[in-house]
Amino acid sequence: MGNEKTIPGYWRDLATQLTNEELIAYSQNGVGGAIREILKDSFTEITKQLSSDCVEVGALFAPLAFELPYQVSRVLFLDPAYKIRRPQFNTKIPYELSTLQLPDGIQQITQWLQGETLLILGSVVNYLARETVSRLIRDSNITEVIVGNNFQAGFGEKHESRIRTPRDLQGLFLENGFKEQPNVFHTDVTVVGIFSR
Repeated sequence: MGNEKTIPGYWRDLATQLTNEELIAYSQNGVGGAIREILKDSFTEITKQLSSDCVEVGALFAPLAFELPYQVSRVLFLDPAYKIRRPQFNTKIPYELSTLQLPDGIQQITQWLQGETLLILGSVVNYLARETVSRLIRDSNITEVIVGNNFQAGFGEKHESRIRTPRDLQGLFLENGFKEQPNVFHTDVTVVGIFSR
């Protein structure tokens, strides 16, 4: 998610200047805020419980996993920003924090998986290699993916081998047996919604 220097460096200043409440607000509004709101709107389309285990990549300090219309049973959060400041979430849901960024964190994810799992990729696809996303969703335990990404947005250094369009991302999901759920929102530069298999 960006290069190793960019993300921690960006958050180092914020984490030392902002209170916990300000970091949460910034995570909700300042980083992919519009995408986040569309994602949350898409949660109303969830008519059945998705997988109870969840992995969220790039959750920052305001995870989407805690805003689903049902309660997940456990969560693994991966974000290199946690090298600078580790959040304390007020929840009874068991969770683990990882400072690893992808693809380094794929082995940790694989070891953590126990069964059907929901993967959340909120505004992080620009910072991941196509092969990294492909490796993540090839794992048979990943049965649903909630994704929201503006392919023209972002801060810092985007990955040179990233997926560059919504059509490319949708094609990758289809190649791996995923289907779009109703009301996936997409434009020429944005895709937001739920894919499952």
